[in-house]
Amino acid sequence: GFGFAIAMGVYAKGPVIFLHLMPALLAAPLWADPATRPRAGVIGRGVGLAFALALGLVALWVVPAAIAGGPEYRHMILWEQTAGRTVNSFAHARPWYWLIALMPVILYPWIWSGALWRGLVRLRLSDRSLRLALVWAGAGVALFSLVSGKQVQYLIPELPAVALIFARALIAAEEAGLARRNWLAAGLAVALGGGLIAAALGLVGDPRLSAQLAPSWVVIAIAGGLAVAAIAALRLPVVASSTAIGLALILALNLVIGLTGLGRGYDSAVIAAKIAPREAAGIAVIARQYHEEFGFEARLTGPVALPAHDEAGAWLAAHPGGVLLAECAFAPLPLEGAEVVDFNGTDWCLWRG
Repeated sequence: GFGFAIAMGVYAKGPVIFLHLMPALLAAPLWADPATRPRAGVIGRGVGLAFALALGLVALWVVPAAIAGGPEYRHMILWEQTAGRTVNSFAHARPWYWLIALMPVILYPWIWSGALWRGLVRLRLSDRSLRLALVWAGAGVALFSLVSGKQVQYLIPELPAVALIFARALIAAEEAGLARRNWLAAGLAVALGGGLIAAALGLVGDPRLSAQLAPSWVVIAIAGGLAVAAIAALRLPVVASSTAIGLALILALNLVIGLTGLGRGYDSAVIAAKIAPREAAGIAVIARQYHEEFGFEARLTGPVALPAHDEAGAWLAAHPGGVLLAECAFAPLPLEGAEVVDFNGTDWCLWRG
């Protein structure tokens, strides 16, 4: 089971799975009952067998892919995508405290509940299963804080451990009669709805965001629904109340993304649909760093051209039916002849041959 978990983790994201799984294994003396814990030799043989199984399962894909992909692809999957993010990340480089500073957002609405904190102080480290959950969650946060490249979603495998800890705390609070309504989380949801309305009306924030949050009446309706749901949830017991508030917020944000221009502004399909029909005639991209953002969505069957900045005009002249795509801030040709498309917070320019 452990070997299969490692293999599936490697397939999902790479060797980083060891940062999620190994701390709990190495800390087994802290949480496993000495009366039932296997001897060190037995654990060592089991770990060796798990690693061998994981290596075999991963090799079923890695070996053919590395052979077929060529040297550059082999370097990317075997080294760059893991080691390249660890010390001096090529992407998502953040300060060490970044994940910790985001905990009030990552763990909303639970961490904003007074009942949770009143329950947490009643927990005791003599509980071995609590120690396991703390090692699982705490080591993940600590290790990913040391890694250069950080994304919030890297901590998703730690959320089950957090759920176990919080569930214990909330049960302890309820048993002690300390569980009260989560007014703070509800108030924050209402405040966020107000912030969305202000952004949609152009009262705060970036003008680009205001333009994406259109039509504004949709945002106002969704924010109003969120406020009603958050306040209504306060009539429920604390666990059900926090659950309802969290779900209402997630639903509201998804509706905002889906029913306004915000979703379209982060959808690679918009540009992909413009370049896909011209693959036979030629597609070129000029960007400070291009990570094939549009190739999969456009279902391209071959690589795009990557001409130098000063070669753009010559390339376009040589491909009269092709399309040249570049970041507008890095534009190699006059903007007057380009179609501008907003993607991922950046203006992209398209020139057709």
